[in-house]
Amino acid sequence: MKPSYIIVWKGLKEGVYYYEWRVGDGFWADYPESGILRGEAEVKIKMEVGRGGVKLEIGIEGSVTVECDRCLDECELPVRHEDELTAKYSDVEMDLRQYIYESIILALPLLRVHPDKAQCNPEMLKRITE
Repeated sequence: MKPSYIIVWKGLKEGVYYYEWRVGDGFWADYPESGILRGEAEVKIKMEVGRGGVKLEIGIEGSVTVECDRCLDECELPVRHEDELTAKYSDVEMDLRQYIYESIILALPLLRVHPDKAQCNPEMLKRITE
């Protein structure tokens, strides 16, 4: 069974609520076009419910494995994202799955390479320079 990234706010009283989710390898199986081979991240949400809507403070931290743009070997990169969302009551729930996906993708650098060139596959680097 896949985890749900849905916040149900119908029936919640005004106040502050906290949610935590783990994003794992199963999450990325639904997004094969992402280029992320696997990854783990922790999603923490602080939700303030008020009369006019809700305010979400979202933090995402973890790491993902991608293909290195330089040597094509696997490369692990850190991911960190913080944001605030404000929503008006329009439905009984909010699905954050797509938001989490997009936030992690946007947290990645444009050039996805090993932080230290020495970690790259030496055989591939040799072929590139030839």
